[in-house]
Amino acid sequence: MLLILITLISVYFTPSQLLEESTFKVNSNYNRPVIGILTLPDDDTGNRTSPSNFPASYVKFIESAGARVLPVFIGRDEDYYKSIMNITNGMLFTGGSTNLRDSIYTSTASIIWSYALQLNQAGDYYPLWGTCQGFELFLYLVSDQQWPLVSCSAINLAGKVTFLLDDKQLKETKLFKNAPNSIIKALANDPVTFNWHDWCLPVGYMYLPKLQAFFTAMSKSVDYKGLEFISMIEAKDFPFYGVQFHPEKPPYEPVINPRYTNTPQTLEAILVSQYFSNFFISETRKSHHIYPETEYYRSQLIYNYCPQYTGINASASNVETYYFY
Repeated sequence: MLLILITLISVYFTPSQLLEESTFKVNSNYNRPVIGILTLPDDDTGNRTSPSNFPASYVKFIESAGARVLPVFIGRDEDYYKSIMNITNGMLFTGGSTNLRDSIYTSTASIIWSYALQLNQAGDYYPLWGTCQGFELFLYLVSDQQWPLVSCSAINLAGKVTFLLDDKQLKETKLFKNAPNSIIKALANDPVTFNWHDWCLPVGYMYLPKLQAFFTAMSKSVDYKGLEFISMIEAKDFPFYGVQFHPEKPPYEPVINPRYTNTPQTLEAILVSQYFSNFFISETRKSHHIYPETEYYRSQLIYNYCPQYTGINASASNVETYYFY
């Protein structure tokens, strides 16, 4: 007997009620989610729409948890991004060196952010993940594009984190609700996070009204000069997650550049990285969007592009990079 349960959701429900975990179950019929990765402009100013790129380590980060990748190109119109989001299961924003305050990258990301809010408010689960620059981007967008960051000294920095929540509170977050104690202990006790950024959100700035209302700050880290900065956040009412460090680097970016000598590549660092990728992809499995399995759409996936071995240059920041022309 087929039991059909129809749930009526009031338009007066808050986003947190709409996103009650029990409402969204993993779509067991679609365990190969497709994740969009927004490409980066090929110059630091972000004023060029082509060519664009992103490091291959982000693709490996996504694929290691069983998902597929669709490159999402900057500088397109709003309909392009909405159509992409309607057939993907989540979006990742990479690290980078783009000037977020004056960039086509930011205007593009703003379209994606706004539509992700709209989808989730309508009960259509659509997770976002931001790493380093992506983390900074989230803070900037929530601050209505008022720059909330300060200059800091966190280049080539391996470190541990200090959790800002007690054990009970941490287990009430989405990001760490099901985290093994070994992962939490590694983050708190070992230098398993790799930082490469010169902008930070000081701990006190997290209490700015817009940031405090939107995000839960879960941890802080310390730069070389002793500045305490926020290192992990999650949105209170949306499946949006950000980390200031680079979980994709320990397993997929072997140290080839003398500037990257502090990249942690211990087993503990690898396991922490894998935890974050598994978590994010488990979130995207709650999305019920279906990627069309047709020849055209298969031709758009990352498998149709070849990364370049940029690591042959000892000054390169990534071992492999995808370029899009």
